[in-house]
Amino acid sequence: MKPWSLTKILTNPLIWIGLTLTYMTIHNEGLNSAFDVFYNPITYRNLFIGSAIYVVLFDRHYTKNYKKLDYLETFVAIIEKMAIILFIWLFTLSIYTSYHNGGEAYSNILRARYLRMQNAKNI
Repeated sequence: MKPWSLTKILTNPLIWIGLTLTYMTIHNEGLNSAFDVFYNPITYRNLFIGSAIYVVLFDRHYTKNYKKLDYLETFVAIIEKMAIILFIWLFTLSIYTSYHNGGEAYSNILRARYLRMQNAKNI
């Protein structure tokens, strides 16, 4: 078993697909409705189609002696790629939104403290 390295993770196209989907979700949907895209069945249909195209191009599975395409293993590979992309997409989207919402909450706290200090000086 080969050890994982940072270059192996960063050069994996599935990771970049998930990051691109995160960027597109934030750009098109905004932070408030970013997770609404996961309640739409069209998202999963498109994700399945994209995973199928990826597997057909890069990760086909054949039977012994490479005589025929093994449909069951290819289908399992499609589901596996779909799960990896979905996990990366959800993980990075949740990290980004929680970081952004936490920053806004901290900014509101600081703004309230500043206003309280200004009101105390004016009295």
